[in-house]
Amino acid sequence: MDSDKVDYIMGYFSRFMTKEEAKASLHWTSCYKNGAENEPEKISETMRTMLLRRGWLTEDPAILSLLEDGIEVFRQRTAERIAREHASEIQYNLCPNC
Repeated sequence: MDSDKVDYIMGYFSRFMTKEEAKASLHWTSCYKNGAENEPEKISETMRTMLLRRGWLTEDPAILSLLEDGIEVFRQRTAERIAREHASEIQYNLCPNC
């Protein structure tokens, strides 16, 4: 699947992510916004504690394993699964002017 289609699916159909995928995405985003990419140990202890308490970071190995090959691979796999499992619910906007 090309990167434009991955971006489209992740942007418009992220509601089809599993709970685990959504948690992994939130974890990565929280790390990224705190300048740590996918390395929460680089976040200050105070901030990390708050993010863990709020559920924005996770220590769950099953969730973290979804990100072990990097965010692009995670997004690709997630978009492919969504496209496969929800094909009848996804309509692509192929208008060249949109």
